[in-house]
Amino acid sequence: MPNYPQAKKSLGQHFLTDTNILGRIVDAGNVSPQDTVFEIGSGRGALTQTLLTTGARVIAIEKDENLATLLREELKEYGTDEQLTIIEGDVLEMQSVLEGELLQQKKETGNRTYKVVANIPYYITGKILRFLFSLDTLPVSIVLLIQNEVARRITVEEGRKESILSLSIKAYGTPSYKGRIKAGAFSPAPKVDSAILAIEDISRDYFDVFSEKQFFDVIKKAFSQKRKALLNTLFYDNKERGAGVLSVLELSPTVRPEELTLKMWKKLIIEMNHEGK
Repeated sequence: MPNYPQAKKSLGQHFLTDTNILGRIVDAGNVSPQDTVFEIGSGRGALTQTLLTTGARVIAIEKDENLATLLREELKEYGTDEQLTIIEGDVLEMQSVLEGELLQQKKETGNRTYKVVANIPYYITGKILRFLFSLDTLPVSIVLLIQNEVARRITVEEGRKESILSLSIKAYGTPSYKGRIKAGAFSPAPKVDSAILAIEDISRDYFDVFSEKQFFDVIKKAFSQKRKALLNTLFYDNKERGAGVLSVLELSPTVRPEELTLKMWKKLIIEMNHEGK
């Protein structure tokens, strides 16, 4: 590979240099020759190369113009034009582009399924996940390198303290923690360790009886003051009604939002809708 430009702090670039970890990431995504993979932030192409060796079709998205130009030249030997597509730009502004790629794929193969595998800038982790879950066609799985602490929060076991982030992801799929990655595996090294996060079985099945919008409106309101009881946040304007809803669900009037599991949030919203009729 050539001498690439130095990492840009403004883009949150931390390039993975440990080749052993590249294989672990691809394995976490169970990538096969039958897959189409969206890679967000291909950087210097190390993960891109590893993905290509599986035989999968790779659509690599890179915001850095200089890196995108170099990658087009340097990755020629690793994949055919049919196997590798490099798109320059900000993934958060590419909904129509990605949907177009999937539409073309359906014309060629008869399906629109795809996976996401990426080493993303830490500071836009939440934005990228929200973007992916907003697409008309959801990925079947997502594998990301993110901050270790954030990965731990997302994969918190049922019965432990939940957060808006963990609930938001569990509503769409099953997250799992695939291992810690030391900061020294990157260049430049970030200030914190990373982790491999996998999200599988992705769908919108959770939203079969209420909308995604209602779900997020409710949990955002409830977590606006997460240390306060639901009765004082979610039902502050009608505590009598709130007490009735909580009673039906056999929840304490002092229950806090972080204490509710994803299943209980569903029951709560259903009961709220019933009470509102």
